[in-house]
Amino acid sequence: MILNGADPGLVSGDEGESDLDVEWAGAVAPKAKIILVATEFTDTDGLGGVDSSAEYIVDNNVAPVLSESYGSCESSLGTAGNAFYNSLWQQAAAEGITVVVSAGDNGSAGCDDPNTKTSATVGIAVSGIASTPYNVAMGGTDFDQANLQTTFWNSSNGTSTQVSAKGYIPEITWNDSCANAGLTGCNSVTATSASLNIVAGSGGPSSIYSKTLAPWQTGFGDSERRDLPDISLFSSDGQNKSFYIVCESDNDIAGDTGCDLTKFTTTSPFHDFQAVGGTSAAAPTFAGIIALVNQKTGHRQGNANITLYSMAKSETFASCNSTSGTSGGSGSTCVFNDITKGNISVPCAGASTKCSKTTTGGFGVIASGGTPAFSAVAGYDLATGLGSVNVANLISKWATPGLISTNVTLAPASINGTVGSQFTLSGTVSKSSGSAALTGDVIFENATTGVPADSVTLTSGGSYSLTTAFLPAGTYTLKAHYGGDSTYAPSDSSAISVALAKQASKVLVSFVTFDANNNPVLSSSAQTVQYGSPYILRVDVENAAGTPCQNSSGAVSFICPTGSVNLFDNGQALKDFPNAQTANASGTSRLNDRGFTEDQPIQLGVGAHPITATYTADPSSSYNSNASSNSLSVTITQATTTTSVSSSASSVASGGSVTLTATVTSNSNSAIGPTGTVQFVSAGSNLGAVATCTPVAATSSSNASCTAKLTTALSALPPGIIEIRPPSAPFIFLAWLAAALAMLSFVLSMKLVARRRQYGYAGLAFFLIAAAAMAGCGGGSSGGGGGGGGTSRSITAKYSGDTNYAASTSSAITITIH
Repeated sequence: MILNGADPGLVSGDEGESDLDVEWAGAVAPKAKIILVATEFTDTDGLGGVDSSAEYIVDNNVAPVLSESYGSCESSLGTAGNAFYNSLWQQAAAEGITVVVSAGDNGSAGCDDPNTKTSATVGIAVSGIASTPYNVAMGGTDFDQANLQTTFWNSSNGTSTQVSAKGYIPEITWNDSCANAGLTGCNSVTATSASLNIVAGSGGPSSIYSKTLAPWQTGFGDSERRDLPDISLFSSDGQNKSFYIVCESDNDIAGDTGCDLTKFTTTSPFHDFQAVGGTSAAAPTFAGIIALVNQKTGHRQGNANITLYSMAKSETFASCNSTSGTSGGSGSTCVFNDITKGNISVPCAGASTKCSKTTTGGFGVIASGGTPAFSAVAGYDLATGLGSVNVANLISKWATPGLISTNVTLAPASINGTVGSQFTLSGTVSKSSGSAALTGDVIFENATTGVPADSVTLTSGGSYSLTTAFLPAGTYTLKAHYGGDSTYAPSDSSAISVALAKQASKVLVSFVTFDANNNPVLSSSAQTVQYGSPYILRVDVENAAGTPCQNSSGAVSFICPTGSVNLFDNGQALKDFPNAQTANASGTSRLNDRGFTEDQPIQLGVGAHPITATYTADPSSSYNSNASSNSLSVTITQATTTTSVSSSASSVASGGSVTLTATVTSNSNSAIGPTGTVQFVSAGSNLGAVATCTPVAATSSSNASCTAKLTTALSALPPGIIEIRPPSAPFIFLAWLAAALAMLSFVLSMKLVARRRQYGYAGLAFFLIAAAAMAGCGGGSSGGGGGGGGTSRSITAKYSGDTNYAASTSSAITITIH
């Protein structure tokens, strides 16, 4: 396994996808070296982990076969997104890497999400990750065995072969939806029907790439567009009682290890394997098949479509019909099992794009030309491509079509200097014959290791020139490798000598917050934030001038450092990085392929934190190690809290019990919720003992909080105790009116009576003012009084706070005592 950057730990969904890819590629090619490249999604440049892993594999020429089981529709990717995959897979093909990508699991509705929708609304579309001319797009099939399992399967495995299938099982399109039944298949389904789903193998015409960009597909599919899929393999998730199995140790039966297919329990997890399906399974399976081809031929295949479609031109599809059940048999000469039964259409909302039902309400199926889009037919089709493969025949008959030889030149004869400097590489690619223009890429590779440094696309005249800052440090030889195309063969130039000295490095620790538009804001200045605030740390290893290799636009502008960084808090290892399933296990992280790492999410405790980092370079890195960095000063203050109190009853008989609940909330997004205690108070006296506040960690939809409960008996307040509560508006008005009248009386008395009586009136006035004030503050009661609607108790909750959370007191609630 290769970690490209910080260990992402176990990511729900991605874990199972990774297990599926690794296990099935290895199951098909048991002698192959299976490498999983894992990359954390990085918040500061928004690059997904899957994309970054793919870039790492291609840029470092990690393996001759790359399998990817993710998808995104062409229109969602936009111009930049589609250009990214087209350029990356083109570079891979030029390096000789065969890229195998799942076509998708949403049928012909490539822009509708099968995880969130049960009927399509967008119309016909395909995945842009799979639609480029430089990758093999994998579709899906199912076994045509509905209610016929005993026809094709033995009840147990054979003693020597360890298989239970009696032989090749005829295949149909993989389609779990009501549209599998045809144009009217979804007419009568309801919104709660299990068959109302958009789950099926994907295919269709690209809206971006033309046949001229995929000339090897000429004569297959339509005459204009790059069509998907190229080929298909079994992908069902159990619709006809067959599926893939995957072992996932953290989902084993308690106490078990490995994948035991004979042990079952009546509680979850029920067994030691996961039942899965989808073209996500077909992609790594075919990647394993290509590894077997590489083993047989002794060399890489690059864009395998060139050979696949060349072989298909020699196939007699009428004699290789899967439905006959003989195309995949041991005596068959067929390379492809032609799927002629079923479709990959899915249900659509009435009146939506490309829906067979043209009026609103109800459901139809996605259609094209009055038929379900798309149906399996003889020969190539948009449902399963060339069909599935007879693996033995595919390998034994594999023969790259004859291509015209080429010759490559490379100048200058030698390069010397310091890494990071710009050097110009130029030359030509010439052909031994042929009138077609040369197309494709030239890759500049280490002549010994094959690791690429940079690439350039040929001009129409077959020349190239590239000014690059991506040549690595060291003394080595460099060659120009022409990757070839569908007409011309790959070739290599003579090697030139390179001697480049390493650069010094600088280490920068940055504090990262996000603005109102969720754009990252990086700063190395001192920071003061509340505990649990949303922030991350980023560590960049820069060149000697203090410039990171990834510029502000997200592009990498010169060769990046490789190696690891260690993060420290006040000189102590800041163990904030996970190690697989163990969180906060390490203070060390690998740099990613853009020369930085992120510590996310980080939650420092209350107090001062001087954060520093060190850099340890890989032996092959173009930069020297650095044991120092800036000191990022981070001060964490207590998170403010808000306390509220509620009661299980608003009124109770004297001496009756109620349950009081205090809830303490904060703006903290920490995994550590508030701790401490809560004291419930009434009339200045504590109610019962303090209650422990049970912490609740923050989630994606709520902040950290805690709750505390107290069950207590309540009675009327003792005689003589007055419970003061805030006055209501009418009482305040009457109080001030009484005060005004009393003052007026006092003034009149000063004028009309003897001085010795003024004090009497004055005393009366002040008494009236005081009485008015008491009336304004009324609403409490002295205990013991019977009558009316009973007395009341005002109750508050006081949260004590803890190291990370500040104390707070709730507003009062009132409970009536009868």
